[in-house]
Amino acid sequence: MAEANQEYCQTVLREHDEDRWLTVQYAAPARQRTLSALYAFQYEVNRIPSVVSEPPLGEIRLQWFREALGEIRAGARVRDHPVVQEIAACGLADDVYARFLDGVINAASRRLYGDEFTGFDDFLGWYERCYGAIDAAALGVCQGPAEFVEMVQRAGAYYAIAREANLRNADIVQQARENFSKSWPSLSKDLARLPAPAMPAVLALFLTPTYLKQAGKPFPMRKRLILLRAMAIGR
Repeated sequence: MAEANQEYCQTVLREHDEDRWLTVQYAAPARQRTLSALYAFQYEVNRIPSVVSEPPLGEIRLQWFREALGEIRAGARVRDHPVVQEIAACGLADDVYARFLDGVINAASRRLYGDEFTGFDDFLGWYERCYGAIDAAALGVCQGPAEFVEMVQRAGAYYAIAREANLRNADIVQQARENFSKSWPSLSKDLARLPAPAMPAVLALFLTPTYLKQAGKPFPMRKRLILLRAMAIGR
């Protein structure tokens, strides 16, 4: 059962999130399973708004994940779902990750009712909670320094914005991209300061500038070269 659950998470990444699947390969073998479970959890939760026909149905599914995490923390029987079982097996329901995983679930509910935002700060803050939180959790998995968590969560938000080329709120998205262009030199230097064992947690973030330039067009070979370069020399 454990092997089947691991394979499920890896398949989710191979088929639906190539960036994460590639970066996991750079992690130490002992951490690959945990990272795969973490990223598969993000995929399972964030896809809910796009697969339900009505908001209440999405709320039910999100609540299911909330309760599943709560039951793991309470020591109850783990629900029969491969990602949830991997979350339990890898210790991702522990308190150290709780604010990140719970935040992803809570943030996903907003998409059930549309993705209108009041302004740039609201927009970026939501992306930090819904997407950047997973990068921050991954940093913890790879035992990265705690003082980098906030920076990684912000960089993860910009990465997610760049990947979603067809977002609404065009004016706010443009502002986010302009802010990223100004902040990337500093962010990239901070990311490069991470110790080598923690780098796999942030490798995907180095793809952000290329996503902005490509405007939704794929770049499979270049992507691999960027990740290899970032892992080798930290930029």
